Amino acid sequence: MNCDFLTIGEVVWDELPDGPALGGAPINVAFHVRQLGVNAEVATSVGDDQRGLEVKRMAAAAGMSGGLIQTHATLPTGQVKISFTDPTTPSYEIVSPSAWDEISASEQIMQAAADARCAVFGTLAQRSHTSRETVRRVLDAAQYRVFDVNLRAPFIDRETVEHGLAAAEMVKLNHEELDVIADWNGWDSETDICATANKLRDQFSIEYLCITIGAEGAILIDPEGMSRHQGYRVEATDAVGAGDAFLASLIHSLLYERRGDVAEVLRLANATGAFVATQHGATPSLDRNFIHKLMSTY
Repeated sequence: MNCDFLTIGEVVWDELPDGPALGGAPINVAFHVRQLGVNAEVATSVGDDQRGLEVKRMAAAAGMSGGLIQTHATLPTGQVKISFTDPTTPSYEIVSPSAWDEISASEQIMQAAADARCAVFGTLAQRSHTSRETVRRVLDAAQYRVFDVNLRAPFIDRETVEHGLAAAEMVKLNHEELDVIADWNGWDSETDICATANKLRDQFSIEYLCITIGAEGAILIDPEGMSRHQGYRVEATDAVGAGDAFLASLIHSLLYERRGDVAEVLRLANATGAFVATQHGATPSLDRNFIHKLMSTY
């Protein structure tokens, strides 16, 4: 298996108001990185059911081998019920237990972790002991670790979050997740989000720290300093997967293209996320013309 980029964690069917769509941050990020030309694979587990077969079919259609997608004999393929108070604010009901709670540390997954230039992980798949231990073994084997914090109540555990922060070279989280971590540490995140972000980066020795701020854009802190972009104004269809596309673009630019202009990297990531927000579902085909035209407006 030729794996240059690995994500590990949940794969789910998002139950959207207009019907089901394949989702879950790990597979969303892998799909988008694959679109950007990198050999990406997702390590996960699906049920021995029709939706599990469809996950494998769609992964294959996207160019993935599917060799890291395990099949659990009894647990079902993951499901998330999504509703919206408005198009930009999804709320989630995550069905438990699911097959991705039982990802095993197979020889194939461990080899992929060692081979890939980076491994991306989050917190949700670590709600269960089996998958948490597999994620941690992957982190030990990986060359470079990207932590997509992605907190989902009620599955929020401080020890899991702080272990991930300490393990990762790159971290992406939103401003609400930063507030949670700030509360744990007694930091005042309301006064100055940039100061709080710098405290987090310093405490955990993070190389790249990215804070997304919804429609207000994002902040990216790297060893040379801080960049901020205000985001793009688009007519959102739904926001599911926009942050995953943002992260895929960010990783691709920084780690695979080695772009040195961090401000430009952030502009491109914001435009990529904004494009996905204008589409249905989490993994539309990326329209590069739309993205670059959007970038030209700011």
